[in-house]
Amino acid sequence: MCEISIITPVYKAELFLDRCVSSIQAQTLAGFELLLADDGSADRSGALCDQYALEDERIVVLHQPNQGQAAARNRALELVSGKYIGFVDSDDWVHPEMYRILVENAEKNRASISVGGYRSVTEYRQPEALADAWAVKVWGGRDFLKHGLLDGVDKKPWVLWDKVFSSACFQEIRMPEGRINEDNAVVYKLLYGAERVADCDAPLYAYYQNPDSTMNAPFSRKQLDWLLVPQEMIRFFAEYRDEELLDKANRMYLYALDDLYRKVRENLRDRELERKLKKELKAQYQRERSRYPITITSHPQVIESLHPFRARIYWSAKALRHKRKGSC
Repeated sequence: MCEISIITPVYKAELFLDRCVSSIQAQTLAGFELLLADDGSADRSGALCDQYALEDERIVVLHQPNQGQAAARNRALELVSGKYIGFVDSDDWVHPEMYRILVENAEKNRASISVGGYRSVTEYRQPEALADAWAVKVWGGRDFLKHGLLDGVDKKPWVLWDKVFSSACFQEIRMPEGRINEDNAVVYKLLYGAERVADCDAPLYAYYQNPDSTMNAPFSRKQLDWLLVPQEMIRFFAEYRDEELLDKANRMYLYALDDLYRKVRENLRDRELERKLKKELKAQYQRERSRYPITITSHPQVIESLHPFRARIYWSAKALRHKRKGSC
């Protein structure tokens, strides 16, 4: 068994793959394997993967017909041999100390998940020098989930790539295939099931803002996949009878419905889909309204979406009062 298995799904990544793979090869942690999962790339990515494997015995390559990033990750999970598992996207890169720091934090704190910091970048930059030591905070998994993701206090991302997981975390969990946002669909389950999470803010992962990535693509119906996440969370927390997190999942669903309803209205000429989303938004609004107050000051966008005339009157009156107050 090696120390850590690092999974990188690869699709049309020939422009970025070398810097990604090189950054992993430069890790100071001894005893890792890199699984490059070629998802039927039409460019030279698959051939590059094979060349890396010929030159470095720590690299394992698997090829599959194009089935999406989730399928590539899932297939790689079947082949891992590491005590821990990490994920790197093919257009990103990592600091040479990333996996040494995260694995040490996991070991020292008996944590099944170890989390690092990241920085968003628009161009390649050499790794910066790190401080000799970074403070590590140890959480219960549920508390970290609530604090960082559901409450957004530390704005920790809903992703796999800034984290290291004990291989046991993935014994029963796999990414949902055929949709985007598969990270979001599993991270909350992994955190909820973790007894201890080691959290460190060291900037270890470089998240490249690729203009051609799925996240930066123009709005499309595919982005409605995000609604599946809060829907699944509602069922998940209801099953565990966790009323506090169930409440937060319901609120998340309300905000997600409103956000996507607005985007559909602004970007797509699909009146039927617009009506369907507004109907579900109204139903979720009524469900939430029965449990806690929803006003135009607490939920202005939701009220503006469902009651635009009432919202216009409110904001006009408020602006008039402000104007009169200023003239006194």
